[in-house]
Parts: sequence; C-alpha cells; structure tokens
Amino acid sequence: MAFEALLDYAHIEYEQQNIAIIDKIPTPVTVLKMEHGKIVDGFYAKKGLVDYTGTYRQRPIWFDAKSTIGTSRFPLSFVHEHQVERLLKHQRCGAICFLLFSFEKLGKVFLMSLKNFMFYWNRQFEGKRGYKSIPYKDFATYAFEVTASNRCVLDYLIVVDALLKHEHLLRI
Repeated sequence: MAFEALLDYAHIEYEQQNIAIIDKIPTPVTVLKMEHGKIVDGFYAKKGLVDYTGTYRQRPIWFDAKSTIGTSRFPLSFVHEHQVERLLKHQRCGAICFLLFSFEKLGKVFLMSLKNFMFYWNRQFEGKRGYKSIPYKDFATYAFEVTASNRCVLDYLIVVDALLKHEHLLRI
C-alpha cells in the first residue's frame, strides 16, 4: 500500500505542475451488501484493466504498478494475462506503456518498458518449466531505477522522457 500511496502523491505533484494527468483506474465491483456505508460483500464485476492511465506530452500513457516484499526476484504471477493484453493493445495504438515494479524491503522502484517485460513474459511459456520470475539483478540491466527529483517524490516520467528519445526502445 505504501507504493500506491507514493504514486498517488507523485500524480498530485505532476498534475499541480501541469506535467501530466495520471488517474488510478478503479476495479469494477458489484456490491451485494452494504452496512453503515461500507461494502461488506461483493465481487469483481469483470477483470480489472491496468492500474493507471493518463496523458503525458500529448500522448496516452498506460501502466501497471506491482510490488513485492521479495528481494531476489519478481514473480510473473503478480501480473495477469488480461493486463498484459490490455497494455499491448494500447501500445499498438500509440500509447506509452510500461510497468513499475517496487521491491518494498529494498526500497527500490524500477520502470521496465513493455518491450523488455515481454521478453520475460514470453519466456515463462517456453520449454517444460519456463521461467516464473524476473531476477532482481536483471532490473539493473533491463529496467531503469526510479527515484525522487526536485519536481516529484517518485519521478518515473524522467525515465519515460529518456525512453521517448529512443522510441524504438518502447516498440515491440
């Protein structure tokens, strides 16, 4: 939850400075029972999309944010197939798409382009066993660490700017 709160604060900072508008996409829920204004029973109406969408540099931006308490790898099971499919569809239509990964115990956040993530995603289906996670050490090579800047508490858009200068790094 700390990661999501940090992102919420970053999005407020981006919007206040007219840098970007990023919104959290709520997961649709069908409420079955409420007590005292709180949902006590319900179910997800349909599969959620990805976590965030918005506009940056006059382009749509779509991304998912995932966190783990692990320190040596990021389980691919934390990412769902419908989320990957949604990101791929939006990227084909020109959106900027990526994933943010938080290693909570290490205090590290990384941005991985959808293109680089797809290497790991597809690799899990190869062979008899496949690979079920992304090793932490690979984030240093195939992702970008996200840190604070003078404009934002978690300035992942600096990384997006660097990727946009080399647009081929974003395209699958």
